[in-house]
Amino acid sequence: MSDPIQVEVVSPEGVIWQGEAVGVTVRNVEGSLGILSGHEALLTVLVPGAVEIITMDGRREVIAAAGGFMTVYENQLSILTDHAVMGHEISLDEARLSLAQMEELMRRGDNSDEDTHRYNQCVAQLKAAEKYAELRHG
Repeated sequence: MSDPIQVEVVSPEGVIWQGEAVGVTVRNVEGSLGILSGHEALLTVLVPGAVEIITMDGRREVIAAAGGFMTVYENQLSILTDHAVMGHEISLDEARLSLAQMEELMRRGDNSDEDTHRYNQCVAQLKAAEKYAELRHG
């Protein structure tokens, strides 16, 4: 068995998730990206979405990350984001409603940086809630 990946997801609130993983899936500006043990060094920009972590015991953790950066170096993976929430803490219905409200606000134009930031949070939370629901019922 190969060495585990040491994973840490950090936001301004603190460490959101930390532990050993078999693999991690994220979305960067080019598409979906899977990281396994022994991955080459990498620094990439993440887009708002769901981070999926496969733990050593086979569990799948889902985290909403509103963009940010990911680094991989010598089986150490760090995600730095300005907003993150565990998927099991998100209501799918509330996430859908929040995103619909933000989309309406964004369509009106003249949006502030804070509006764009909140929109990215809503996108990430909906994607994570959908992924979490899929894993639980799928």
